[in-house]
Amino acid sequence: MSHELTMRDDGTVEMAYVGERPWHGLGTKLPEGTPVAEWIGAAGMEWTVEQSPVEFMVNGEKHEFPDRFVLHRSDNHLPLGVVSSDYCILNPAECLQFFDDLVTSVGLSLETAGTMFGGKRFWALARIGEQAMIDNHDRIKGYLLLSSSADGLRATEARHTSIRVVCRNTLRMSDMRDAEGQVKISHRSQFVAENVKRKLGIAPKTFETFMENMRRLADVRMSDAKAETMTRKLLGKDEEKTGKRFEKVMELFRGAAVGSELPGVQGTAWGWLNSVTEAVDHHAKSKSDARKLDSILFGAGEKLKAAALGQALELVA
Repeated sequence: MSHELTMRDDGTVEMAYVGERPWHGLGTKLPEGTPVAEWIGAAGMEWTVEQSPVEFMVNGEKHEFPDRFVLHRSDNHLPLGVVSSDYCILNPAECLQFFDDLVTSVGLSLETAGTMFGGKRFWALARIGEQAMIDNHDRIKGYLLLSSSADGLRATEARHTSIRVVCRNTLRMSDMRDAEGQVKISHRSQFVAENVKRKLGIAPKTFETFMENMRRLADVRMSDAKAETMTRKLLGKDEEKTGKRFEKVMELFRGAAVGSELPGVQGTAWGWLNSVTEAVDHHAKSKSDARKLDSILFGAGEKLKAAALGQALELVA
Protein backbone atom coordinates (compact mmCIF):
# COMPACT_ATOMS: atom_id res chain seq x y z
CA MET A 1 0.00 0.00 0.00
CA SER A 2 1.28 3.49 -0.74
CA HIS A 3 0.70 5.00 2.70
CA GLU A 4 2.11 2.04 4.70
CA LEU A 5 -0.07 2.78 7.70
CA THR A 6 -0.91 -0.56 9.29
CA MET A 7 -4.06 -1.97 7.69
CA ARG A 8 -5.90 -4.88 9.25
CA ASP A 9 -7.56 -7.74 7.41
CA ASP A 10 -10.97 -6.09 7.89
CA GLY A 11 -9.75 -2.97 6.06
CA THR A 12 -9.44 -0.71 9.11
CA VAL A 13 -6.29 1.35 9.58
CA GLU A 14 -4.44 1.59 12.88
CA MET A 15 -4.69 5.33 13.24
CA ALA A 16 -7.01 7.84 14.90
CA TYR A 17 -7.13 11.61 14.68
CA VAL A 18 -9.08 14.73 15.59
CA GLY A 19 -9.62 17.78 13.41
CA GLU A 20 -8.67 17.84 9.75
CA ARG A 21 -8.81 14.64 7.72
CA PRO A 22 -5.25 13.37 6.99
CA TRP A 23 -3.79 13.50 3.47
CA HIS A 24 -4.40 9.78 2.91
CA GLY A 25 -8.06 9.97 3.95
CA LEU A 26 -7.70 7.02 6.33
CA GLY A 27 -8.07 6.48 10.06
CA THR A 28 -10.80 6.86 12.66
CA LYS A 29 -11.97 10.39 13.37
CA LEU A 30 -12.57 11.18 17.03
CA PRO A 31 -14.20 14.18 18.69
CA GLU A 32 -12.06 16.62 20.66
CA GLY A 33 -11.71 15.56 24.28
CA THR A 34 -12.00 11.81 23.67
CA PRO A 35 -10.52 9.99 26.72
CA VAL A 36 -7.10 8.42 26.23
CA ALA A 37 -8.52 4.96 27.01
CA GLU A 38 -10.81 5.25 23.96
CA TRP A 39 -7.94 6.40 21.74
CA ILE A 40 -6.16 3.08 22.28
CA GLY A 41 -8.92 1.08 20.60
CA ALA A 42 -9.74 3.71 17.96
CA ALA A 43 -6.07 3.89 16.88
CA GLY A 44 -5.77 0.09 16.79
CA MET A 45 -3.07 0.16 19.48
CA GLU A 46 -4.58 -2.33 21.93
CA TRP A 47 -2.36 -5.27 20.89
CA THR A 48 0.88 -6.02 22.72
CA VAL A 49 4.40 -6.91 21.64
CA GLU A 50 5.35 -10.46 22.59
CA GLN A 51 8.61 -12.35 22.19
CA SER A 52 9.48 -15.96 21.33
CA PRO A 53 12.83 -17.74 21.01
CA VAL A 54 14.44 -17.81 17.56
CA GLU A 55 14.40 -21.40 16.31
CA PHE A 56 15.66 -23.00 13.10
CA MET A 57 15.66 -26.42 11.47
CA VAL A 58 18.73 -28.40 10.38
CA ASN A 59 18.16 -31.80 8.74
CA GLY A 60 14.74 -31.99 10.33
CA GLU A 61 16.08 -31.20 13.81
CA LYS A 62 14.96 -28.06 15.65
CA HIS A 63 17.61 -25.79 17.16
CA GLU A 64 17.34 -22.60 19.21
CA PHE A 65 19.42 -19.47 18.60
CA PRO A 66 20.69 -18.51 22.08
CA ASP A 67 19.93 -15.01 23.34
CA ARG A 68 17.82 -14.09 20.30
CA PHE A 69 14.08 -13.52 20.28
CA VAL A 70 11.46 -12.73 17.66
CA LEU A 71 9.17 -9.83 18.56
CA HIS A 72 5.65 -10.41 17.27
CA ARG A 73 2.14 -9.04 17.66
CA SER A 74 -0.18 -10.62 20.20
CA ASP A 75 -3.23 -10.43 17.92
CA ASN A 76 -2.07 -11.80 14.55
CA HIS A 77 1.45 -13.02 15.49
CA LEU A 78 3.06 -11.14 12.61
CA PRO A 79 6.83 -10.82 13.19
CA LEU A 80 8.19 -7.36 13.95
CA GLY A 81 11.90 -7.85 14.56
CA VAL A 82 14.66 -9.94 16.11
CA VAL A 83 16.28 -8.71 19.33
CA SER A 84 18.55 -9.87 22.16
CA SER A 85 17.47 -10.82 25.67
CA ASP A 86 18.20 -7.36 27.12
CA TYR A 87 15.61 -5.68 24.86
CA CYS A 88 12.93 -3.83 26.85
CA ILE A 89 9.50 -3.85 25.21
CA LEU A 90 7.28 -0.77 25.01
CA ASN A 91 3.72 -1.56 23.94
CA PRO A 92 1.70 0.74 21.63
CA ALA A 93 -0.92 1.40 24.32
CA GLU A 94 1.81 2.67 26.67
CA CYS A 95 2.65 5.31 24.07
CA LEU A 96 -0.86 6.73 24.46
CA GLN A 97 -1.09 6.16 28.20
CA PHE A 98 1.99 8.38 28.55
CA PHE A 99 -0.31 11.32 27.81
CA ASP A 100 -3.13 10.28 30.16
CA ASP A 101 -2.42 12.51 33.16
CA LEU A 102 -0.90 15.24 30.95
CA VAL A 103 -4.27 15.76 29.26
CA THR A 104 -5.85 16.74 32.57
CA SER A 105 -2.87 18.18 34.46
CA VAL A 106 -1.33 20.49 31.84
CA GLY A 107 -4.06 20.68 29.20
CA LEU A 108 -2.55 18.57 26.42
CA SER A 109 -4.92 17.47 23.66
CA LEU A 110 -4.24 14.34 21.61
CA GLU A 111 -4.30 15.02 17.88
CA THR A 112 -3.15 11.83 16.16
CA ALA A 113 -1.85 8.36 17.01
CA GLY A 114 -1.26 5.14 15.14
CA THR A 115 1.12 2.51 13.82
CA MET A 116 3.06 2.02 10.61
CA PHE A 117 4.74 -0.87 8.78
CA GLY A 118 2.59 -3.53 10.39
CA GLY A 119 3.24 -2.19 13.90
CA LYS A 120 7.01 -1.78 13.69
CA ARG A 121 6.56 1.97 14.32
CA PHE A 122 4.00 3.72 16.50
CA TRP A 123 3.48 7.26 17.71
CA ALA A 124 1.18 9.72 19.45
CA LEU A 125 1.11 13.49 18.93
CA ALA A 126 -0.55 15.96 21.31
CA ARG A 127 -1.00 19.71 21.23
CA ILE A 128 0.48 21.35 24.32
CA GLY A 129 -2.09 24.15 24.27
CA GLU A 130 0.52 26.77 23.44
CA GLN A 131 0.57 28.90 20.32
CA ALA A 132 2.11 32.22 19.44
CA MET A 133 2.71 34.58 16.55
CA ILE A 134 5.79 35.85 14.78
CA ASP A 135 5.31 39.50 13.83
CA ASN A 136 1.55 39.22 14.58
CA HIS A 137 0.87 37.16 11.45
CA ASP A 138 2.81 33.87 11.42
CA ARG A 139 1.14 31.42 13.85
CA ILE A 140 3.12 28.57 15.44
CA LYS A 141 1.58 25.77 17.52
CA GLY A 142 3.40 23.63 20.06
CA TYR A 143 3.19 19.83 20.26
CA LEU A 144 4.60 16.88 22.17
CA LEU A 145 5.53 13.81 20.12
CA LEU A 146 6.20 10.36 21.54
CA SER A 147 7.38 7.65 19.14
CA SER A 148 8.83 4.18 19.43
CA SER A 149 9.50 0.99 17.50
CA ALA A 150 8.99 -2.74 17.90
CA ASP A 151 11.66 -3.92 15.47
CA GLY A 152 14.79 -3.22 17.50
CA LEU A 153 15.96 -0.48 15.13
CA ARG A 154 14.93 2.80 16.81
CA ALA A 155 14.90 4.11 20.33
CA THR A 156 11.86 5.52 22.05
CA GLU A 157 11.87 9.32 21.73
CA ALA A 158 9.83 12.08 23.31
CA ARG A 159 10.29 15.61 22.07
CA HIS A 160 8.65 18.99 21.85
CA THR A 161 7.94 19.95 18.26
CA SER A 162 6.19 22.77 16.45
CA ILE A 163 3.89 23.15 13.47
CA ARG A 164 3.69 26.33 11.44
CA VAL A 165 -0.01 26.80 10.72
CA VAL A 166 0.26 28.49 7.31
CA CYS A 167 2.10 25.58 5.68
CA ARG A 168 1.98 22.71 8.22
CA ASN A 169 5.80 22.59 8.35
CA THR A 170 7.07 20.58 11.33
CA LEU A 171 10.19 21.46 13.33
CA ARG A 172 11.56 20.18 16.63
CA MET A 173 11.95 22.90 19.28
CA SER A 174 15.65 22.27 19.85
CA ASP A 175 18.50 21.20 17.61
CA MET A 176 20.11 17.76 17.85
CA ARG A 177 22.83 18.99 20.24
CA ASP A 178 20.42 20.49 22.77
CA ALA A 179 19.06 18.08 25.37
CA GLU A 180 16.27 20.45 26.42
CA GLY A 181 12.89 19.50 25.04
CA GLN A 182 13.86 15.99 23.91
CA VAL A 183 14.50 12.63 25.55
CA LYS A 184 15.72 9.39 23.97
CA ILE A 185 15.38 6.04 25.72
CA SER A 186 17.25 3.01 24.46
CA HIS A 187 15.32 -0.26 24.35
CA ARG A 188 17.98 -1.59 26.70
CA SER A 189 16.40 0.58 29.39
CA GLN A 190 12.92 0.39 30.85
CA PHE A 191 10.57 3.16 29.76
CA VAL A 192 9.51 5.03 32.91
CA ALA A 193 6.93 7.65 31.96
CA GLU A 194 7.44 9.88 34.99
CA ASN A 195 11.19 10.07 34.41
CA VAL A 196 10.64 11.07 30.78
CA LYS A 197 8.16 13.78 31.73
CA ARG A 198 10.60 15.19 34.27
CA LYS A 199 13.49 15.24 31.79
CA LEU A 200 11.35 16.88 29.11
CA GLY A 201 10.88 19.94 31.27
CA ILE A 202 7.94 22.31 31.26
CA ALA A 203 6.30 22.48 27.83
CA PRO A 204 5.18 26.15 28.02
CA LYS A 205 8.71 27.23 29.03
CA THR A 206 10.24 25.22 26.16
CA PHE A 207 7.75 26.71 23.72
CA GLU A 208 8.40 30.23 24.98
CA THR A 209 12.16 29.83 24.49
CA PHE A 210 11.60 28.38 21.02
CA MET A 211 9.37 31.30 20.00
CA GLU A 212 11.86 33.84 21.30
CA ASN A 213 14.53 32.30 19.08
CA MET A 214 12.24 32.16 16.03
CA ARG A 215 11.32 35.85 16.43
CA ARG A 216 15.02 36.68 16.61
CA LEU A 217 15.56 34.75 13.36
CA ALA A 218 12.78 36.81 11.75
CA ASP A 219 14.81 39.93 12.57
CA VAL A 220 18.02 38.61 10.95
CA ARG A 221 18.29 39.75 7.33
CA MET A 222 19.77 37.16 4.97
CA SER A 223 21.08 37.84 1.50
CA ASP A 224 20.68 35.41 -1.37
CA ALA A 225 24.42 34.70 -1.25
CA LYS A 226 24.30 33.96 2.48
CA ALA A 227 21.33 31.63 1.96
CA GLU A 228 23.22 29.77 -0.75
CA THR A 229 26.25 29.37 1.52
CA MET A 230 24.17 28.05 4.41
CA THR A 231 22.25 25.67 2.16
CA ARG A 232 25.45 24.26 0.66
CA LYS A 233 26.85 23.78 4.16
CA LEU A 234 23.65 22.04 5.26
CA LEU A 235 23.48 19.73 2.26
CA GLY A 236 27.22 19.26 1.85
CA LYS A 237 27.20 20.57 -1.74
CA ASP A 238 30.09 22.41 -3.37
CA GLU A 239 29.93 25.31 -5.84
CA GLU A 240 29.72 23.15 -8.96
CA LYS A 241 27.42 20.41 -7.68
CA THR A 242 24.30 21.87 -6.11
CA GLY A 243 21.60 19.25 -6.69
CA LYS A 244 17.81 19.35 -6.87
CA ARG A 245 17.27 19.78 -3.15
CA PHE A 246 19.59 22.79 -3.10
CA GLU A 247 17.68 24.32 -6.02
CA LYS A 248 14.35 23.66 -4.30
CA VAL A 249 15.43 25.28 -1.04
CA MET A 250 16.70 28.34 -2.88
CA GLU A 251 13.56 28.56 -5.01
CA LEU A 252 11.46 28.53 -1.85
CA PHE A 253 13.74 31.08 -0.14
CA ARG A 254 13.42 33.44 -3.12
CA GLY A 255 9.65 33.68 -2.69
CA ALA A 256 8.03 30.40 -3.72
CA ALA A 257 7.53 29.13 -0.15
CA VAL A 258 4.06 29.07 1.40
CA GLY A 259 3.77 32.07 3.71
CA SER A 260 6.74 33.89 2.19
CA GLU A 261 4.59 37.01 1.87
CA LEU A 262 4.15 37.26 5.64
CA PRO A 263 6.15 39.90 7.55
CA GLY A 264 9.48 38.67 8.85
CA VAL A 265 9.79 35.83 6.31
CA GLN A 266 11.16 37.03 2.97
CA GLY A 267 14.93 37.50 3.03
CA THR A 268 15.36 36.48 6.68
CA ALA A 269 16.92 33.60 8.61
CA TRP A 270 13.37 32.53 9.60
CA GLY A 271 12.45 32.45 5.93
CA TRP A 272 15.50 30.31 5.12
CA LEU A 273 14.70 27.84 7.93
CA ASN A 274 11.13 27.49 6.64
CA SER A 275 12.42 26.97 3.11
CA VAL A 276 14.36 23.96 4.37
CA THR A 277 11.43 22.57 6.37
CA GLU A 278 9.03 23.00 3.45
CA ALA A 279 11.47 21.32 1.07
CA VAL A 280 11.64 18.32 3.43
CA ASP A 281 7.98 18.16 4.48
CA HIS A 282 6.30 18.87 1.16
CA HIS A 283 8.71 18.46 -1.76
CA ALA A 284 11.02 15.57 -0.87
CA LYS A 285 10.79 12.50 -3.09
CA SER A 286 9.93 9.23 -1.37
CA LYS A 287 8.94 5.69 -2.33
CA SER A 288 5.69 6.04 -0.39
CA ASP A 289 3.77 8.48 1.79
CA ALA A 290 4.63 6.43 4.87
CA ARG A 291 8.35 6.48 4.10
CA LYS A 292 7.96 10.22 3.69
CA LEU A 293 6.09 10.57 7.00
CA ASP A 294 8.68 8.37 8.69
CA SER A 295 11.47 10.57 7.33
CA ILE A 296 9.72 13.84 8.26
CA LEU A 297 9.04 12.88 11.86
CA PHE A 298 11.72 10.35 12.76
CA GLY A 299 14.31 9.83 10.03
CA ALA A 300 16.66 11.58 7.61
CA GLY A 301 14.30 14.47 6.89
CA GLU A 302 13.84 15.23 10.57
CA LYS A 303 17.61 15.17 11.12
CA LEU A 304 18.14 17.58 8.22
CA LYS A 305 15.57 20.02 9.65
CA ALA A 306 17.21 19.79 13.08
CA ALA A 307 20.61 20.51 11.50
CA ALA A 308 19.12 23.55 9.72
CA LEU A 309 17.72 24.78 13.04
CA GLY A 310 21.15 24.40 14.60
CA GLN A 311 22.76 26.41 11.79
CA ALA A 312 20.12 29.12 12.01
CA LEU A 313 20.43 29.46 15.79
CA GLU A 314 24.18 30.08 15.41
CA LEU A 315 23.19 33.39 13.77
CA VAL A 316 21.48 34.60 16.97
CA ALA A 317 23.75 32.95 19.54
